[in-house]
Amino acid sequence: AAEPPEDAPEPARPELWPAIAETVGDGVVPLLLGGHEHLGWASPLDLADAGVPVLAVHGTADEVVPAEWSRRYAEKSGERRYVEVDGGTHFDVTRPQHPVWPSVAEWIDVRTGRAGAR
Repeated sequence: AAEPPEDAPEPARPELWPAIAETVGDGVVPLLLGGHEHLGWASPLDLADAGVPVLAVHGTADEVVPAEWSRRYAEKSGERRYVEVDGGTHFDVTRPQHPVWPSVAEWIDVRTGRAGAR
């Protein structure tokens, strides 16, 4: 199962974690959307090309979302870049300390006219 990064902040209400973990373990996305029948509303694979550049970064060891889904989403987009992080988990690639982040920042800088600003 996916775990938050070791350096994630402690929860403000630790007594609520058992209930949260039970809900997340069962799938928080259907809960937030109102049920499994609404998953298509928010699935990037089912949505049309957003018309904006896409950078999809995905870890090969992600146990939550298959890398193939990110790859397929990126392939549907016009301007796109897909980066697969060998051994990266679901949360690894979301951490600014991760080695992939300088390339993420550069990608954003180029598209916002800030290239070379760092």
